Amino acid sequence: MSLLLGAFTAFQYVHSEDKDQYSKLLKILETPQPKYEIQDRDYKIDTKLYKNEYEVDWASRPQFNVSAQEFKYYKNAIQVKMTVIASTGYIGDAVVVKSSGSKIIDQKVLDAVKLARLDKIPYVDKAVTYNLIYDFEIKKPL
Repeated sequence: MSLLLGAFTAFQYVHSEDKDQYSKLLKILETPQPKYEIQDRDYKIDTKLYKNEYEVDWASRPQFNVSAQEFKYYKNAIQVKMTVIASTGYIGDAVVVKSSGSKIIDQKVLDAVKLARLDKIPYVDKAVTYNLIYDFEIKKPL
């Protein structure tokens, strides 16, 4: 009987200790906590690990046709600024920086550029993009 009584008192002691822990946790949960703020950290990547310059070429060139009638309004090369997704080579956005003098030709070039693709840059994160400015010189149609 005394052995059973000793085990019961040990159980009561553990149980009361758990109650204290639960009450402390409950008190923490009920207490308003200060607003959590993310600390700004300067992460610097070692420049020796990455190339600073890459050479890319067209994986699929932009294709557009200009008629002789449309070419009459062509004055100079079209300069297009492209935002390229580095890991895939897809062109996310394209904007005319310098017009050819013809809105129709400019629009044809923009539409063709958005369907084209550049070479992929290997081992680059999917979120990395770069900007590229390219001049499109249009030859006189036959």
